[in-house]
Amino acid sequence: MIRKKIRIIAPTLIALVWVGLSPSLWAEIRLPAVIGDHMVIQQDKPVSIWGWAEPGEEVSIRLSGQEMKARAGGDGRWRVIFPALKAGGGPLEILVRGTRGPEVAVRDIQVGEVWVCSGQSNMEWPLSMTASPTPEILRADHPEIRLFLVPKCTSDRPQDDFKAVWTPCSPETAAPFSAVAYYFGLELHQKLRIPVGLIEAAWGGTAIEPWIPPAGLMSVPETKAIWDELGLKVEAYRSDLEKVLPAWEAQTSVLRLPHTGMAIITDITDLNDIHPRNKKDVGARLALWARARTYGETELVPSGPLYKSMSIEEDRVRISFDYIGGGLIANDGQPLRWFEVAGDDHIFYKAEAAIDGETVVVSSQKVTAPKAVRFGWHQTAVPNLANRQGLPASPFRTDRW
Repeated sequence: MIRKKIRIIAPTLIALVWVGLSPSLWAEIRLPAVIGDHMVIQQDKPVSIWGWAEPGEEVSIRLSGQEMKARAGGDGRWRVIFPALKAGGGPLEILVRGTRGPEVAVRDIQVGEVWVCSGQSNMEWPLSMTASPTPEILRADHPEIRLFLVPKCTSDRPQDDFKAVWTPCSPETAAPFSAVAYYFGLELHQKLRIPVGLIEAAWGGTAIEPWIPPAGLMSVPETKAIWDELGLKVEAYRSDLEKVLPAWEAQTSVLRLPHTGMAIITDITDLNDIHPRNKKDVGARLALWARARTYGETELVPSGPLYKSMSIEEDRVRISFDYIGGGLIANDGQPLRWFEVAGDDHIFYKAEAAIDGETVVVSSQKVTAPKAVRFGWHQTAVPNLANRQGLPASPFRTDRW
């Protein structure tokens, strides 16, 4: 509308109006939301800082006493990579200046550990809706834990930015944040004694496929193998759910990938609610994996017993496990339950099971020639096999029938 009006005014006025408007037409320096006040920079990794400016504009970036320069490309994008930083020593600032326009400052930056916390509704479940939330929320005053909540928005293509802000952890900011992520981050912060940044990107009910670009999925051989083995093609999954392996078996298979861990929560579940309110133990158990695998606490046992192997001894089956820790126990002091055994007829019968050293021996009078064992193989199962660290055993089956 303005340009249409300008065209009917004298040429000299056109020039004056154009000159008067030109400064505001230049693109201002812009940073993505994830690079903002109160952010946490990942320690011991090169620091990538990026943003947008006028195409071709030179941009100078200062961080921790160092300065780097970049020139925006034809699409306005620019990026620099600073050397890695050590945790502590904050708060820091990032200062960004172009050849025109105001300087952009990012303040109160900490250096520590950053984790992306993603998933469905049980990851999304906020601290305010957990068991006894009020005292936990009131204690959630941890200024060196920083929270970043990714908003829900849909798109048919990857987005380069969105509206969100980093906030120091306080009762007000922790209440709507993921409870699992909060307890996970709190455990790491208290053990490592450094700043922790938590990025929540969770959306209840979403499938895994939209979260992973096909090219990225297929670029990891182990992932592609699991994908093929489990037959998790979208069409098959949607059309015939009965042929898809149970969720817990799929999750256990993923443990073959590097840098993965699984929190087993069969002992703290709620059979009447798919959203059990005890998120504290879930976050703490996930933190065990991080502490043991990422932060070198090799003495920790990060998991409950996981099926390792079986051997048939006449009419009995002996099951061996990984992650037995200080030994196998029944966590309620009762006989082991939810073991089943089958023979060549593929019919599973309730079995007796007893701990024998570092193994479990399984048998049934109804199966004289056992071929396979299942444990906790039901949606309502609440088994009691655990290790002395108090971590429950994962459901498993030895057959592929």
